[in-house]
Amino acid sequence: MIGKTISHYKILEKLGEGGMGVVYKADDTKLDRQVALKFLPHAVSANETERQRFLVEAKAAAALNHSNIATIYAIEEADDKLFIVMEYIDGQELRELVPTGGLEIKTVVDYASQIAEGLQAAHEKGIIHRDIKSSNIMVTDKGQVKIMDFGLAKVGAGTDLTKGHSTLGTLSYMSPEQIQGQAVDTRADIFSFGVVLYEMLTGKLPFRGEYNQAVMYAIMNEKPEPIQKLRPDIFSELMHIINRTLEKDSRERYQTINDLLIELKGIKEPIRKDGRENSIKISKTKKQIINSALLKIIIMILIAIAGAIYIINRSPSGTTQQLKTIPLTSLSGHEAHPAFSPDGKQVAFSHYNKEQGNWDIYVKTIGTDSLLRLTDHLWSDWSPDWSPDGRTIAFCRSDNKGMSGIYSISLGNGNEEQLQLGRWGGIHNISWSPDGRFIAISGKSSDQEPYSIYLLSVDRKELRKLSSPPIHYKGDYGVAFSPYGKKIAFYRNKSKFSGDIYIMPISGGEPVQLTFDNSWIKGATWTKDGKEIIYSSNRGGISGLWRISANGGTSKPVPVVGQYIEEPTASFSSNCLAYVDLSHNSNIYQVDIRNQIIGQQIPKRIIASSRADYEAEYSPDGSKIVFVSMRSGTAEILICDGDGQNQRQISPIDRAMGGAPKWSPDGSKIVFDARTEGHADIFIVNADGGGQQRITKSESDDIVPCWSADGDWIFFASNRSGEWQVWKIDLNGEKFSQITEKGGYAPRISADGKWVYYTRYGASQIYKKSLEGDEESLVFDIWLGWGAWFLAENGIYYINDRKDEIAIDFFNFHTQKSHRIFSKVSNLPIRTPAVSPDGQYLIYAQIDMSGRDIILLENFQ
Repeated sequence: MIGKTISHYKILEKLGEGGMGVVYKADDTKLDRQVALKFLPHAVSANETERQRFLVEAKAAAALNHSNIATIYAIEEADDKLFIVMEYIDGQELRELVPTGGLEIKTVVDYASQIAEGLQAAHEKGIIHRDIKSSNIMVTDKGQVKIMDFGLAKVGAGTDLTKGHSTLGTLSYMSPEQIQGQAVDTRADIFSFGVVLYEMLTGKLPFRGEYNQAVMYAIMNEKPEPIQKLRPDIFSELMHIINRTLEKDSRERYQTINDLLIELKGIKEPIRKDGRENSIKISKTKKQIINSALLKIIIMILIAIAGAIYIINRSPSGTTQQLKTIPLTSLSGHEAHPAFSPDGKQVAFSHYNKEQGNWDIYVKTIGTDSLLRLTDHLWSDWSPDWSPDGRTIAFCRSDNKGMSGIYSISLGNGNEEQLQLGRWGGIHNISWSPDGRFIAISGKSSDQEPYSIYLLSVDRKELRKLSSPPIHYKGDYGVAFSPYGKKIAFYRNKSKFSGDIYIMPISGGEPVQLTFDNSWIKGATWTKDGKEIIYSSNRGGISGLWRISANGGTSKPVPVVGQYIEEPTASFSSNCLAYVDLSHNSNIYQVDIRNQIIGQQIPKRIIASSRADYEAEYSPDGSKIVFVSMRSGTAEILICDGDGQNQRQISPIDRAMGGAPKWSPDGSKIVFDARTEGHADIFIVNADGGGQQRITKSESDDIVPCWSADGDWIFFASNRSGEWQVWKIDLNGEKFSQITEKGGYAPRISADGKWVYYTRYGASQIYKKSLEGDEESLVFDIWLGWGAWFLAENGIYYINDRKDEIAIDFFNFHTQKSHRIFSKVSNLPIRTPAVSPDGQYLIYAQIDMSGRDIILLENFQ
């Protein structure tokens, strides 16, 4: 390559080589400057999926413009080679500059501050480096630090390139969550930064070993050698920073690089220019002077506070107003998608009840009983939003044939206008811009693509795509215009339960990620000053509202009460917030189905709470029941006696959404799925609550597991191949294989262990397939959801709610016919039936109460 010209770059010399390609120094003959060219490995350039992943990451990194980050000039391709054109830095790798025993403390603090400032700039743009190490940091002859290779580590993780070419040094900088294969956020960069800081001070890495497994063990389980032993001259403030950055639990580290940088700057300022680091220690006399001054300041502040309190208490206009929660709606059925009128005096919303059979748009005047029904259509109408003049409401409408569109209705004469119509794969919600020119849409034009944000011109009826989430994501939802109309907020879902908040300008460009929680999000809105985003999330373990600065940072809770809080919306003209509170309560019922007359069974409620209890199943000997409960605020796995007594929790996962528990054949263990990192994985726990083990560790969703008949394998549904299929994995999590090819979901294994029964994603007939590899066959042609059937030795129990009554029928494998087992007296919905091993008892979850109401939060600031 030396001396060769590629495009308009003349290769001068080779600078280095690593897992993500070869780097050359080159002359840019067009602009007459020296650059660095990084040629990507063939595995990236030749694989279209990895190629697109790289382009997304590289474009985001190219948007960074900071003095402590190496600039990316271009991404180019020539002679079938994909390469990055970067700033050429005339300097040395930080790794080469660190001597035995470490750098001077003054130099360490200087370099560390520059690295942190570079990371701060990237994190503010929603970009995580993922591979901070001393060999990725250059230092010029003038002492300026430059961070290299932003955006490339994620590509390497996607292609497994770094695994094949990684060195012990690279592994030594990884955070515990990276080693475990978990989803990472900015706190992973903070841990790696701590490793570099330790290395600069001591000349050694904090986590070492003779082989990779030893290094991984050290990172996960061991503390570094005390730094004060290696550097007696270190002062406590810097030692505190190192210890906190290297916390193994990411929740114990600095939560943002900005917090770390503030403390670093606090150290940097007192260091004297003569390089005597220990001069940070202040003399006793100086301390006394400072303490005296601080005491005077504190006294003055207290006097000022006391005066302010006195003035506020005297003045009625200064009285602090407390947050006040007021129910806005209490209609029969469900209310959703609230939207404030421009003057803040009315709320439009969608309403559904069983008698209507669909959703319609209503308007409620706050503080009155006035309720106006705007639409009365055979199709469903939802997600209303007001025009800026308050005269018109836009909304979504869809039929039962896949046709969806955006309509508007005049509040004056009730006339409707079609604004946009198409065979959309779906529309999630809309938001009308404050200037009235645009309507932002969260939707997709086909079932094959993820939800994206579109901008509809109200006058020209033209549609422009604004966001482009990765193709394997579910997409972008909950779009909301800012008060000034220049930006939109939305949440991007990797899967149903894994999302984060983003904002982006309506002029286009890459969206900026604000949160890094991988949590379940259900709606977002702006505060009226445009400085914060309010969103619904289960990030704290319980569904609630959170607020985060539009510039990023740490999310803070909004003090509201509710069971499932969704779809917040703020008024831009009053101090009022509205949200949807979903009340949902299901309990476990038991009925004796042996030797009884159909229709005369009286169900007995054996498991009940104020929250949802569901997915119950008998143990193999019939003495115990395992079930899922929301009583703690998140889905947990509980176990009890066969009569519902002695209930206790057995899933110790903190703030995880657990579900689908199944007993092992010998009754000693329970397998279930849980969402600990935004996506779902399979776990096993002993029936007594101990010995929890994580089985799957992919970034896909692995859910609804069951045991093989011999207890040696776990079968489960996974979308790791791009669509839902049935897979199996051994109990060590090492051997796994795909079972179905045409789609599979919610597997069950026959008693003889020879067949796997399953549905398909969403709702489906039941199929079966021999575990010896034969083609699948249809068991019976009844459309069922995954939680509506139970596999027994001789047939399938299933919920039949196609008629006026709700019943449970039994499909007999031998006769190939169904007959009625149980007919409910009430028509309250039921799910997840299960039968005791002796065939005497049937248990099921019955939804005794469900509804959505809109709640107002007054005096919201």
